[in-house]
Amino acid sequence: MKKQKRMLFDDKNSFHFYYVWSVKNPKAWVHIIHGMSEHAARYDELASELNKEDIFVTAGDHRGHGETGRKMNSLFHFSDNDGWSKIIKDQIDLISEQNIKCPLILFGHSLGSYMALNVLQQIEKLKTNVKVAGLVLSGSGYENKWLYRINKLVAKIEIYRCGSRASSNILQKLSFESFNEDFSPTQTASDWLSRDENQVNKYIEDPLCGGAPSTKTWFDFMHGMDQIFDRRNLNLIDKKIPIHFVSGDKDPVGKNGKGVLKFQNFLLDLGFKQVTLKLYPESRHELINDLDRDKVITDVKIWLKEILN
Repeated sequence: MKKQKRMLFDDKNSFHFYYVWSVKNPKAWVHIIHGMSEHAARYDELASELNKEDIFVTAGDHRGHGETGRKMNSLFHFSDNDGWSKIIKDQIDLISEQNIKCPLILFGHSLGSYMALNVLQQIEKLKTNVKVAGLVLSGSGYENKWLYRINKLVAKIEIYRCGSRASSNILQKLSFESFNEDFSPTQTASDWLSRDENQVNKYIEDPLCGGAPSTKTWFDFMHGMDQIFDRRNLNLIDKKIPIHFVSGDKDPVGKNGKGVLKFQNFLLDLGFKQVTLKLYPESRHELINDLDRDKVITDVKIWLKEILN
């Protein structure tokens, strides 16, 4: 079904755009959580394919992203205060707003893969009625928690140097710019996203994609990562929940497969029972926009059927 744009208001009259791809009598519900410096409308093809399997789909623009960021004049900036807590609460509010009585699966890409884990943690902390049946984590990776704390300190310094709403060339070099290094000689600054030149060009030409996140957004992200990888918070999650990683073996965020494998093993060592990983040869960061996207989407459908049966 064609996506429907909707708005969700919070108690301070700020608003957030989200999209719904509805079906009659859904067998399952997939909620998509997008990555940094992109937006929810980019997942239209994935959502449409899931609709063919009678799966209801939702996806929302984070604060500072997509139509939400444009309308609130805050592109690539979560919030002046408590940005991470707010974007996680937004996800829980969006999910709670829907009246869908079928199994819920979270599909998180990149930044969204970490957000999905924190959404689960917060659902348990808050004792909400939201029940999650599984996770698909795309374009994810794993680093030692001390690296997140060091990066958080760097972001804090950059807030003082540049301002909280400004971007930082140092933080850009430590993140997005470094991701492109393995693909030299490059055609664009976004070659690390996909081998499909048309998809890369769409990303570059989209004014709602590719902007440098604010220093405060990077600080909030690193603060969130510190929370997520706290073992006390990870132990809040039901260890029997199915978790499926999908990653390209040329994705720099996942250290070309090594980082995402490390993430899988980390969760298994913590006692999680159903943690699987599928690596796609030569694919880069955005699997659903790379040359193997049809296979990736088919494989995700198969995994969903397996855990729902």
